Amino acid sequence: MNNRKELIVRLAKAYYNILNVLGLTLNEPDIEYGLKEGLNKFLSNVSIRIQGKYNIYSADYVSEKALLQLQKKDKSNLIYEHMIPKNLYIQRPCIEAAKAGKCYTLFEIENLLNKYWYIALITKEEDNILNSLKLRTKMPKNWDGKNIFARYECAKISLISTNNINI
Repeated sequence: MNNRKELIVRLAKAYYNILNVLGLTLNEPDIEYGLKEGLNKFLSNVSIRIQGKYNIYSADYVSEKALLQLQKKDKSNLIYEHMIPKNLYIQRPCIEAAKAGKCYTLFEIENLLNKYWYIALITKEEDNILNSLKLRTKMPKNWDGKNIFARYECAKISLISTNNINI
C-alpha cells in the first residue's frame, strides 16, 4: 500500500477498536501488565499486515547508509525505527485516556497517527548513535512538537523519503 492516508485511517480504526474493547480492564494491574507488550507491538503489526510487506519495506524514510545496504541486497543490521517514540506520543496518551474512561475518538487517534506515525529504516550503527545521545526513546529537549526529523538531525543522520526510491 502506497497510500499513507488509507494506512493511517485503517490503523486508527484498529487501535480505536482495541482500546475500546480493553478500556474497562486496563485499570487492573495484572491485565495492564500482561497487555503491555501486545499493545506496544499492536500498531506496528497491523501496519505490516495492511501493507503486506515485512517491516523494512514499509518505512517512510530510509537513511543513506541503510539505502546503500539495501541496494546491495544486504538486510543485516537494519533497524525499523519509529521516528517519534510511539510509546510517548501515541500509545501512552491513548492508554491513559482509556484507563480514565475517556477513550480517544477515532478522529483523535487518526490525528495522533497523522502527526506522529512515521517509520525510518536505519542501520544498527546509526541506532547506536541515537542511543549514545539518549535519543533512542525520546525526542530532543528543545523539540518543537512538529519536526519529525529532530532526533536524526541531532544525530547527523540523513533520511530520504521512500516515495522517491525503490527499495
